[in-house]
Amino acid sequence: MKSNRLRENQSADLNTLTHPLVLFSISVLLINDHFLKIYSSSWLTGKLSDFAGVFFFPILLSAILNIICKSLNLKQSHIAMTAFGFTVFWFSLIKTIPFFSHLTENLLSKLLSYPSQVICDPTDLIALIMLLPAWRLRTISEKQPNVKKSKLSYLALGIAAIATLATGGPLITSVQNLDVYENTIYADVSNIGIFYSSDGGKTWAEVKSNIPTQVTNNFRKSPELPVSFCLPNNLDICYQTGQDAIFQSLDGGKTWNTTWSVPSGRKIFLEHSSSYIELGPYDLIHLEHDSKQVLVAAMGTEGVLS
Repeated sequence: MKSNRLRENQSADLNTLTHPLVLFSISVLLINDHFLKIYSSSWLTGKLSDFAGVFFFPILLSAILNIICKSLNLKQSHIAMTAFGFTVFWFSLIKTIPFFSHLTENLLSKLLSYPSQVICDPTDLIALIMLLPAWRLRTISEKQPNVKKSKLSYLALGIAAIATLATGGPLITSVQNLDVYENTIYADVSNIGIFYSSDGGKTWAEVKSNIPTQVTNNFRKSPELPVSFCLPNNLDICYQTGQDAIFQSLDGGKTWNTTWSVPSGRKIFLEHSSSYIELGPYDLIHLEHDSKQVLVAAMGTEGVLS
């Protein structure tokens, strides 16, 4: 009887992976991350993957740990509690502390050989409520009579693992740092690389090699806001970044007026169409191109404004 119980415990999580609710949650994660977030991004798609992933991930992790620790004859309940506890612990870290979200991003990017993205958003912690029905479901499976492991169980395990690793949805890029070196503009595009423009910001190309040391050093730190400067050939004309706006001064910085601002309704539209936006402006640089004064602003997820 003890031996049968052990076999039953060791197959409980694998069998749970074939439950319709678990298969449905895996499907939701894949469809949401790779279709809905791309073609119909909203606050709903921003949360949907978290709810689906938190539901099946601890069951997946428990099944994997059981396979790895098979020779140790550990209790299924102990392994399951470890898997669920780790899910709470790490999910809380990546959603509340940027260091851990970036660390997870880097690990996934190196493992998959392409950029991944993990959004640090404390409001996503509400998805942890899905651990309750997940635990209930695996408890029911554990109490069921011993069922032989099927090929579907291992297939579900493989698909669930791929869905978890390949999660993150469309890659969100952001520009917060700019620099000018020898009349060439450089932009640090997060998750992709450094781009340059030699025509005053009209066209851009990725820098493949030989990034100037000055540019590399400047991109190691974020610009101190607000960014402000005066034109070198006319110190009475100055510019400064503000909240969703760029200000201009014609008296050397004594008084300021709005010279550019986010178009009316644009911010509202973006907030409804995407769960993650950075409007800026963050950095602001100046150069002379074709006998014209050119200003280029880093606009976060909106790219650059010139």
